[in-house]
Amino acid sequence: MAERTIAERIMDSTQQAVFWGLGRTTYRFDSIQTQNVPYGGHVRQKLDIYLPRKGKPTGFAVFIHGGTWRSGHKNEYAYVGQALAAHGIATAVVGYRLFPEVRFPEFANDIAQALAWLEVRGQEYGFHTESGVVMIGHSAGAHLASLVPMDESYANEFGFSPSMVKGVIGIAGIYSFKAENSALMSDIFQPVADPNDFFEAKPINYLKKNGIPLRLIHGRKDQTVACRSAERMFKNALLVDHPVDIHVEEKYGHVRPVFDFVPVMPNHRRFVNKITRFIDEVTNENTGDGGDRVRRSEVCEATL
Repeated sequence: MAERTIAERIMDSTQQAVFWGLGRTTYRFDSIQTQNVPYGGHVRQKLDIYLPRKGKPTGFAVFIHGGTWRSGHKNEYAYVGQALAAHGIATAVVGYRLFPEVRFPEFANDIAQALAWLEVRGQEYGFHTESGVVMIGHSAGAHLASLVPMDESYANEFGFSPSMVKGVIGIAGIYSFKAENSALMSDIFQPVADPNDFFEAKPINYLKKNGIPLRLIHGRKDQTVACRSAERMFKNALLVDHPVDIHVEEKYGHVRPVFDFVPVMPNHRRFVNKITRFIDEVTNENTGDGGDRVRRSEVCEATL
């Protein structure tokens, strides 16, 4: 995972602010919102729930923001929850504790705790998990969105059903890394059992036959998390017959894919369709085991 330059960070922050404003303005009346619902005792252990204003939800998603496990806030991604709700998907946008206040696995534990809370209490807010949920994450959020359900020790420790998560959509995600080559990463992931390996922190190590279906979305020009991260995850998944597909956008960088949740973007409809169709495929009982179509997929180079 490459460190961004100051100019790149400023550009990302500026773009994020612009699209955040556009998203909130466009979709703010198309969803029912319940914000800052605590799932734990820490100020960051809160989530926001977005429900379709019209009709029953056609699916349920949990969105995890990125930020190198040390920055970002759920409030910055209100436009994601609003956009998905406007397209029929009830969405929980989850906040979690960050480095340096905590290290791995504490932020992963937060996601597991949020899933356990949603399974028990989500229905009070219109978020039902009986038919399953799909995890969606961007960057470090994709790392957490894939790791927590794929490593069943989290379900065992925090008490959510292992079968609750029906699929994972990773956007510009981090699935394997060499923390030992980075002082920052070594510090963030220091508490793992074997500090020289970091095995348990890497989603790629939990791929298995007939595992949770994955959809990987990545920009070819991503200079923060190289596209080879998704390509390696895809290839390793195929080797063990783990349901997976990959969608590579040739002209996109690191933050651009998540901006397609904003309706003014030219690829918005096609992008959201990729999300909603996947959710339908893996949660709809009438489509078989939910992984059939994903398992047969090939690398997609077409524009999303």
